[in-house]
Amino acid sequence: MATDLERLQEEDERLRAELRWREIGDGAALEGGAWTEHLGFNVAVVDQEKDLKYIPNWRADHVIEGLKDLARAGGYSVLSLCGSVAVLKRFDHQVKLAHCYRAPGDKLYVWAPAPDHRPPPPPPPE
Repeated sequence: MATDLERLQEEDERLRAELRWREIGDGAALEGGAWTEHLGFNVAVVDQEKDLKYIPNWRADHVIEGLKDLARAGGYSVLSLCGSVAVLKRFDHQVKLAHCYRAPGDKLYVWAPAPDHRPPPPPPPE
């Protein structure tokens, strides 16, 4: 029979497994990066007018892979699915788990560029 400590450790491991960010698809083949999928999370943007694109009733005209393509083509790095609404989100930094908040039922896809495909640093001032 499992002790209270063992049950807590099992529950902790189960929760950690749910929260683990996992790479999906063949990231190496996707323009130098990969999409990651995060269940039960979302992330807010600073400028909602400039950095968001809403796609209501997305299932009627789109599939997730097509939405990811739209996001990449438009310079968005996050695709958020909230029920029947898809939201493309633009950030000037790499989104990480620390930037997100719990949102049960939501699904978040985050574009993570490969290290060798990030823009080079600006040249030093002369």
